[in-house]
Amino acid sequence: MSSYGGKELASAFRTVRKNTIQVAEDIPEAQYGHVAGPECKSVAGMLAHIAVSTQIWEEIHKKQRMTTLVGWTILGYEGGWTRTKPSRGRRRSWWRG
Repeated sequence: MSSYGGKELASAFRTVRKNTIQVAEDIPEAQYGHVAGPECKSVAGMLAHIAVSTQIWEEIHKKQRMTTLVGWTILGYEGGWTRTKPSRGRRRSWWRG
């Protein structure tokens, strides 16, 4: 059994991020508003969710050093949530943080 440490986790994270960026860039801009069904996020909404979801943990653990989520709401997240998608020109910098 091989060990799976920090270096392997970081490498896997980078691979997933690279592949997600590629998928986001392959989707035509006109399709970013597509919603697969009722109560589903749009393509832009899902990509935005993926983009900020990794930042939430840094906010909770590194910046605020929280030990419990009691009383914490996603709406209070400092990084902010946006319902607008970035323009094609801003998309790369938006994804890469």
